Amino acid sequence: MARVTIMGQNVTPKQRKAIEALTATGSVTKAAEVAKVTRKTVHTWMRQDAFKLLLDQTTQEAINALSRRLVTLAGKALFRLEEVIDDTELTTTEKLRAFDAAVKHINSLRTLEVLEARVLELEKKVFDG
Repeated sequence: MARVTIMGQNVTPKQRKAIEALTATGSVTKAAEVAKVTRKTVHTWMRQDAFKLLLDQTTQEAINALSRRLVTLAGKALFRLEEVIDDTELTTTEKLRAFDAAVKHINSLRTLEVLEARVLELEKKVFDG
């Protein structure tokens, strides 16, 4: 893993490992273990502009990938729901249960989207001061 220069600052291979671990786990402790540094070092890095920028970019890429997967899964779930609703052997109660479960999941996804936006806004405020 080579150094990357962002905003005139080098991001070292250890820092990149820490960024990957932070993105995957959200844990400073895990990031420190993976990068073989102390937690204090990771916290210091998290105040550096280049590190923050790369962490934000990496996090956004992970969120975008997750969103694409969720859209694909939602399409599959909707297809399956249509099959259930069209199944002539199922009772109306069974069909309604399936529909109700789907609606609850959709509402959960909407809630997650709102929370994600709020967390990103808070992170931006914290990291940007």
